[in-house]
Amino acid sequence: MKKNFFLLIIVFLFLFFSNTHNVFCNNLLETKESDTSTEYTNNKIAVINIVGNRVTSPEIIKSYLGIDTGVQFDSVRINEGKKTLLSTELFSKIDILHIQKSDGVHLYIIIKELFYLYPEGTLYYTFGIYGDTSSLWWKLRAGLAIYNFRGQLETFAIRGVFWEERGIGFSWAKPLIRTPYSIGLSADYNNAPDLGKPRRRSITTARISGIRRINSKIKLFSFLGGSYSRIDTLYNNIKIKSYSELLLGLGIIIDKRNSMFDPKNGFYLLSQAYTNTIYSQYLKFLQIYNDVRLYHNGFFTSDVFACRLHGILRTNDAGPYRNLYMGGEGSVEGYPANYFGRSNIMNNYVVLSLEYRFPMLTSPGFDVWILSYFSDIFKSFYLKIDGALIANAGHIWHDIKSPFANRENGAGAGTGIRIIAPTIRRSGCIDIIWNIPGLTDPYGTKFYPVPSYYLYLDMYF
Repeated sequence: MKKNFFLLIIVFLFLFFSNTHNVFCNNLLETKESDTSTEYTNNKIAVINIVGNRVTSPEIIKSYLGIDTGVQFDSVRINEGKKTLLSTELFSKIDILHIQKSDGVHLYIIIKELFYLYPEGTLYYTFGIYGDTSSLWWKLRAGLAIYNFRGQLETFAIRGVFWEERGIGFSWAKPLIRTPYSIGLSADYNNAPDLGKPRRRSITTARISGIRRINSKIKLFSFLGGSYSRIDTLYNNIKIKSYSELLLGLGIIIDKRNSMFDPKNGFYLLSQAYTNTIYSQYLKFLQIYNDVRLYHNGFFTSDVFACRLHGILRTNDAGPYRNLYMGGEGSVEGYPANYFGRSNIMNNYVVLSLEYRFPMLTSPGFDVWILSYFSDIFKSFYLKIDGALIANAGHIWHDIKSPFANRENGAGAGTGIRIIAPTIRRSGCIDIIWNIPGLTDPYGTKFYPVPSYYLYLDMYF
């Protein structure tokens, strides 16, 4: 009897603990399944970690990427935002990692900023001022641009013109966060000599502009501006004429280059039209400006063939106080600045520039120890020297309907050196160009064995 009783107790305890174990295991499995389900179905962004942004506001980065905490994670949308952010050319690298956790998605955004403070400038000379074709005078344009100003992807620039021509100006542009729009303001004052007669012209302008980003490659823009001009005699400062205008302009930019700085392939198009027909106290006109730049691989993969075609066309005469000139850096090299366009009132021109660029030397990387405190890119700073074979030609004329009447033209060919700093996306250029006289040279210029020299910051295309 006692044996049977103890046997029943043992069987009862075995069954009890066996059932308890099964319940515990089942509950544990259910808990694990529940945790696993939560881990892989909660796709909302829980945490955003941004690393490397010394200047850029975290809100700007999140806005361009289209993300914030509590928002559903969308890799396609983030990749599109990454392309848009990179298209600003303000970052050398952007990496985005994500980790799925039980509370949602944890994002890690690692960026590398560029250096945002850049000098700008050009030093050049020209012959002829106030109608004296033998005089030599110099012009210096200098400025300072701050990109990613205040960490808001804004651009602020101030510039000045010195010596015989004098002036000062500033510009500011700001993207409107969480929209494809940007706005800009600019103001300039310039006092310059007339190249053909003893008089000076001063002009004050102010402009407001708007930009609509269609995608990372295409932008539409418009602007509205006012200007006041005054023309004075050189010797006794007597006013000859003054007038005010209101300018309205529209345009498009298509940029499909692989990089805005030192591109290797792709193309760039800027097309702009503006008019003063809304209000003007002087001659009214419509002006169209086009700038096309093409880039293609050369005979070797490291070489680049670059081509630029740009020009201005006007529907009617804009008058002697808005005369167009041609020549010098960024135009027809081989001649002084503003060499063409003095014998007549010119309203139209076309310039074609060709360059074959090839690498010559690349320095080893080194640390610029003072500047590296402000940006990490100076810890791996290096220089690259490229050579260039250059050819350019231009044609300028008075009436759009008669391009071969009242015209001037010329060409130039030579070589150049580009000292490039890829890490800060800036370069210095030295060009040595021989002139090729055109059929209609205003001064009957012949070929000169002594070339023209040009020194400027950054390639003009």
